[in-house]
Amino acid sequence: MFDRKRCEGCAYSSMLNEHDPCCVYILIESKMRGCYGSGDCDKFRPRTQQRRMRICKDGGFVYEYI
Repeated sequence: MFDRKRCEGCAYSSMLNEHDPCCVYILIESKMRGCYGSGDCDKFRPRTQQRRMRICKDGGFVYEYI
């Protein structure tokens, strides 16, 4: 089950519609997260730095830590 407060502090989260956290694990790691059922996400990693997303020339997303 997704926990909004925990997801907001995760290194793999981004904001969707300015209010809802959204997991971008698949964009950063290029593989599926694999934890969609009930229970805690085992991919959680606390965010220690701010990051900025940009679109790369290959058509994907790149996250840069600032």
